[in-house]
Amino acid sequence: AAEPEWTVVENDAEAVTYSEDGGWGIWPDAADSGGSATVSNDVAGNWVEFVFEGTAIQYVSRYHPYLGRVEVLLDGVSQGIFDLCKQTYDTYQQVIFEKTGLKPGTHTIRVVLAGKSETDVNGLRLMLDCFRYQKLSSTKTICSVKEMEDGVSVLFQNGFIPDTPPVLLLAEYNSGVLVGTAIQNVEP
Repeated sequence: AAEPEWTVVENDAEAVTYSEDGGWGIWPDAADSGGSATVSNDVAGNWVEFVFEGTAIQYVSRYHPYLGRVEVLLDGVSQGIFDLCKQTYDTYQQVIFEKTGLKPGTHTIRVVLAGKSETDVNGLRLMLDCFRYQKLSSTKTICSVKEMEDGVSVLFQNGFIPDTPPVLLLAEYNSGVLVGTAIQNVEP
């Protein structure tokens, strides 16, 4: 199967939310995704956030001598601290954090300025080039027995059984068994 595509959400997209007092500014550069990155002031606690519906997420930034340490939170849970400070001016579109295999649904990624870099006293800021995420698939699995909980109801059409008329089924999962009830015939 083909790998799902990454959808890019640029730093200036309406879907991206920035903390109010971050002193945010634009650093234009053609090498950035979308031609620019957004940078905070040096106050720890500044953050940038993106809410998405999907199964995977990437936080993309540059490495730069003036950038500090950031903490990545996914659905409110810390994913670790990442130091964006490197003595280089030409490392663009770096995937700082990536998480795949998320449960399909709505998720929130927040990147917070944790403080100064441990490698350079000038490394003080937070940067966002872009977020990338994988959308929910347009073809949905009817059910996965391993992941379902008792009492979950599933509505599906059994038009895939040869030589039988399509029937709309309402099924409930209990103790490893899907018990279905035909609730209407479906015209071919």
